[in-house]
Amino acid sequence: MNILIENDDNGVGTGALARGFVQLGHDAALWVPSKMPTHEAFARQKPDLFIGPTSALTAALMRNQGKCRLALWQDDTTFLDKLPPGAFLFTTDDNDQGLPVIPWPFLALDKEKLYTDDLATDVVFLDEYRAGYDPFFVPLFENENFVARVYSDKPWPVPYYAGSLTTEERVRALASTYIHAMSADDAKDIRKVYETLRVGAIPAIAGDTSLPTSRNSPEAYLKFVKDTALSSNAERQEIFYELVDLFIQRTPVDSAEALLRAMVTC
Repeated sequence: MNILIENDDNGVGTGALARGFVQLGHDAALWVPSKMPTHEAFARQKPDLFIGPTSALTAALMRNQGKCRLALWQDDTTFLDKLPPGAFLFTTDDNDQGLPVIPWPFLALDKEKLYTDDLATDVVFLDEYRAGYDPFFVPLFENENFVARVYSDKPWPVPYYAGSLTTEERVRALASTYIHAMSADDAKDIRKVYETLRVGAIPAIAGDTSLPTSRNSPEAYLKFVKDTALSSNAERQEIFYELVDLFIQRTPVDSAEALLRAMVTC
C-alpha cells in the first residue's frame, strides 16, 4: 500500500509513523506542503491512504483524492462537523460530533470512564515485592500528604497491602491514580509501561532506565514521586505527554498497525 503523510510541526509522531509503515512492508512518504504542491505529492506517491491534519482538507487535496482513504487528526485551525467519504479522525481527544474516530496508540482508553472511587490513589503499586527497593518504596507509604496503596497477587510485608486484583480491576486502578510506582526490574516488561500510559497514568521507575521518569537514588526517586503527586494536573500532563511522544517514536509499528485497523473498522 502507498501512504502519504503530511509532516507535523516537529516530525516526532509522523516520522515514526512513516517508519512503522515501512517496517510493515508499505511504501510511506512524508510530505511538507510548503515545499511541494498537493498535486505533485499525490502524483508522485499515488497514495491509497493519506494521513494529515483536518486543515489539510483543502480544495486541492479533494481534487486529487481519488479513491485514497483519509486519516486525519484534529488540529487547532480546522474543526469539522462532517467528513468526506472514506475519511475518519485519528485522535486522542473526545469527539462529540458522531464522526468515525480511532484513538491514537497509548491513549486508547478513556480514563474518566474507568476511574473508580474505591480504587482511587495518588500512587499505586501493582507488581510483586522486591526487597532491594525498600529504600525507594517504603517511605512513600509513610507520607501523609498522599495515598499510596499496593495490589499484588502475592502480599507485600507492609500494612498498606490491599490484596490482589483481576485484570479489569488492575486497569481501573491505573486509571484511578496519578502515578504507577514501578521498579526498574518490573519496567523491563515494556508492556506494563504501555498499560500505564494507555489510561493516562505516569510510570515512575525506581532505578536506572532510559525513561525520563526513572531515578537511580532513593532520595531522587522519593522527591520525584512526591513532587509529581502533589503538582498540578497541567504539570503532570506535561510529564505524561513527554512519555507518550517518546513511546510513539520507539514503537512506530504499533501506531501504523492502529491506523490499518482503523481503515478496516471505519
